Amino acid sequence: MILDEDAKSLGIANNDIKLLEKAVSMLKIGRDKEMAYRLLLRYTKQTFKTDKEWGNWFKKNHKNLYFSEGDGYKFIII
Repeated sequence: MILDEDAKSLGIANNDIKLLEKAVSMLKIGRDKEMAYRLLLRYTKQTFKTDKEWGNWFKKNHKNLYFSEGDGYKFIII
């Protein structure tokens, strides 16, 4: 298993929903946007291009997301 240096730098496990929450927050405030996009693309099946799209998606779906190793170590909407 390879350690995710982006998640490690934030001190959040890759299977913790707080990682996505933090990445969306980073986009919103304009902090480390490249890292935020990498994390969101790495741990979801979404491919949004804008901060607003990511924010809307997370707001709508955060209560229905779960981490699945079987689906490629991604958060999946149930």
